[in-house]
Amino acid sequence: MEISQSNAELDLVLLDLNLPDNHDFSLLKQIRQTLPSTPIAMLSTTEDAALFQEALQLGAHGFIPKSSNSQIMLQAAQLILAGGLYLPPQIMMNAGSATAPTPSVVARNIANSDSSSSNV
Repeated sequence: MEISQSNAELDLVLLDLNLPDNHDFSLLKQIRQTLPSTPIAMLSTTEDAALFQEALQLGAHGFIPKSSNSQIMLQAAQLILAGGLYLPPQIMMNAGSATAPTPSVVARNIANSDSSSSNV
């Protein structure tokens, strides 16, 4: 957290969901508040669609499973840096399920990202 406060010009934050101080996405919330226009990608060993959706609702720009190969991780980071939103393919394939992120959640986060960046 100290790093994000002293480096307001970060291009991307990669945040591990399983950090000891990250209960209930507390670090995501703090970083989002400190760096409102910096994209945040969550990393996790968990591939739980409900967690993906919650992360997006709280301002994450992507959720990258640690099981992804390095090429996928790099492409996900590049997509997020270009203003996109990254979700693992298995979540997109299950888009009809009740726990998958809905288009309105994705659109709301893209809109929030756009309005945040205009305030910089």
